[in-house]
Amino acid sequence: MISGSLRFCFVALLVLTGSRATAEVLCLLPQKANLREGPGMGYPVAWVADRHTPFEVLKWDGEWANVKDVDGPTGWAHRSVLSSDPCVIMVGKRANVRSGPGLEHAALWEVWRGYPFKVLRRQDGWLQVTDGDEVEGWIFIRLVWGNTHPEETGEF
Repeated sequence: MISGSLRFCFVALLVLTGSRATAEVLCLLPQKANLREGPGMGYPVAWVADRHTPFEVLKWDGEWANVKDVDGPTGWAHRSVLSSDPCVIMVGKRANVRSGPGLEHAALWEVWRGYPFKVLRRQDGWLQVTDGDEVEGWIFIRLVWGNTHPEETGEF
């Protein structure tokens, strides 16, 4: 039998991990987009982000999303530049993009921290990714952050 305080801790842990797992992660759609200091075109540009960059949505204010990137800075992005397509960003120092899902496959490209990708497919702990230009291949899932589930896309 589980004591009351232990049961409370268990339920709290489930709620906390469940809420983190369901965080809305959206991706940048255009080649480049301005992230603003507030929810509107009248606010100054905080920084410019690249296509396929994933952002965790903190809250919505009308058509504007307050978003946070993997390193923590926040900004505001208009709904029109965001997509629910799965995307990730490289969080390790550097990694190889391979010809197939596994270390036995040839390294095609080397990418550095902060390199964003669109996710095409997931297989055995690996992601098939593309940058939309020349880089396409497979990367180990533990080296990236973002929406790693291509089957879980939909309207937002």
